[in-house]
Parts: sequence; structure tokens; C-alpha cells
Amino acid sequence: MKQKKEREKEISQWPWISMLPFGILAGYWGDKEVRITAISEYGFQTRLAVPATAEQENAPWELAFYDQKTASYQRILLRDATLLQEKEEDFDTIYTFVTDQEDYRNAVQRLALQYSQYIRWKMEDDDAALAEEMTGYPAEQDAFHLESL
Repeated sequence: MKQKKEREKEISQWPWISMLPFGILAGYWGDKEVRITAISEYGFQTRLAVPATAEQENAPWELAFYDQKTASYQRILLRDATLLQEKEEDFDTIYTFVTDQEDYRNAVQRLALQYSQYIRWKMEDDDAALAEEMTGYPAEQDAFHLESL
């Protein structure tokens, strides 16, 4: 029981990024595509409606991180993802995995930077400025109006 409490405390102190939009991070657990509900440099969480089978728990993980700069996904096979915690809740089960893989950590840092930039642009600017930052859209031409047809 003491070990479980220590583990929960450790997990609660990780710098989590939660509520990620589905399109910027995809998870594949064995042959199933699953939603990653939270991510940090130390690990990640997923949630399943039905508890995973023993076979599923031992299946390999692959994560696909969306890169705004290249408009493509970087796929990372996690060779050392270890199930740290399985927590049953009222309607689902949350699985927390830990990994020390360097390319995973770098991908999480890149994703966090790009996602925070996106949020800042979305909050501070209008849609034209956001499109300009993300795609090179000529936002300054939005204010150009003709006097007649």
C-alpha cells in the first residue's frame, strides 16, 4: 500500500500536458490505436473503457508526434515503455507508462513548444494571424478592400 501511495505521488508531480487535441499525438498499443490523454517527459497516460488483457499490456507501443514545421508525423517505437500504474475509475481504466527513451523525451519537448506556440497565437491573434504563423498566409492582405468591383 505504501509503495502505491509513493508511486501516485511521483506520478502526480510529473509536469503533465493534458487535454491534447487528438490530431497532434497518436498512440498505437499493439494493434490498437488509443488516445493519449496526458504526456510528460517521463511518460504518458491512456484511458480505456475496458481493462486491457495481459496480452495487450505486454504489447509494444508506438507514438506518432505531429510536427508543425514539417506538417508530418514523427513515429517513435518505444522499446522501454513500462506499465507503472493501472488505475480503475468509475467508467474507465487509466494506464500510466514510464519511459527513459531519449528520442521520446525530445519529441515531447518539441511537441510542448509547438503546442504552446499554437495556443499563444490562438489566444493573442485573430484567425488570419494564426494562419499566417502556421502556413504563411498573407494576413496583411485581409485588410485590403476595393472601392468598386
